[in-house]
Amino acid sequence: MDVRKIGFTGSTEVGKGIMKSCAESNAKRVSLELGGKSPLIIFRDCDLDRAVRQSLGAVFFNKGENCIAAGRLFVERQIHDEFIERVIEEVKKMKIGDPLDRSVSHGPQNHKAHLDSLIHYIKVGVEEGANLVYGGKRLDRPGITVCVNMFVK
Repeated sequence: MDVRKIGFTGSTEVGKGIMKSCAESNAKRVSLELGGKSPLIIFRDCDLDRAVRQSLGAVFFNKGENCIAAGRLFVERQIHDEFIERVIEEVKKMKIGDPLDRSVSHGPQNHKAHLDSLIHYIKVGVEEGANLVYGGKRLDRPGITVCVNMFVK
């Protein structure tokens, strides 16, 4: 009863249970981030250089094809624009190509279906109002490589 607010990130099913418990106890406030994949939250008091480096690693490690890849980044409004500028600078330095070449930062997607899905979600994001600030298109080369996607909402 001493707890006045709960914040939870996770599955919708568990979130419903938390909401019910909050309502039945002392009608405590609750913030739920449900059904999304691996949010990464960056606050204005961070070391911005480190946050950019770690964000890129969290998003692009193994081309984002791993279960803990950061699927969404939430950046506090006060540092948002600078953060995006720094991320774009670093992404432009990434070498995209043959994954067997150790100098390559980002290889092709593992399946054409995954590439098609990425292209589809880029289109949906833009249609829903996201501002595509860099990349977002399939590279004009053999293979199934897409240029790095960057949305700003």
